[in-house]
Amino acid sequence: MLFARLLPRVHTSAHNGVIMKSDRRGDGRARFAGVFANKYIDGIPHVVELLDVSASGLQVRRILEPESTSMTYPLELSLGGVTLWAWTRRVWRRGNREALRIVSADTVDRARFRKFLRGAMAV
Repeated sequence: MLFARLLPRVHTSAHNGVIMKSDRRGDGRARFAGVFANKYIDGIPHVVELLDVSASGLQVRRILEPESTSMTYPLELSLGGVTLWAWTRRVWRRGNREALRIVSADTVDRARFRKFLRGAMAV
C-alpha cells in the first residue's frame, strides 16, 4: 500500500483510440495510440510516438533514434493537416520512453495544440 500513496491517482476512459487520463497535475492529459511526431536531433528528424500529452508536455516513445546528450529538441507535430512546432526540453528518459516539457512555441501553434487537446479530452 505504500506505493499506492506515492503514485498519482489516475482515472481513464477510452473512445476512438484516445485514452483520457487525469492525475493530480494541473494540466489535463490525453493518451494516444498511433500518433507520431518528428523530434529533431542535430537537425535530423527522428520519429517518436506520442503516448501521453498535455498542454505543457508530452511522453513519447523513441523509435530508432541515436543516443544524444542534448537536452533540448525541436518537435514537429502534424494534427489534422496543420503542422505545429514546439521547442522541448527532456525531463526524464527511461529506456525508449521520454518525457518532454514544451518550453517554447509560437502563440498560434500553442493555441492550436490546446484546442486539439480540448477536443481530444471532450470525447
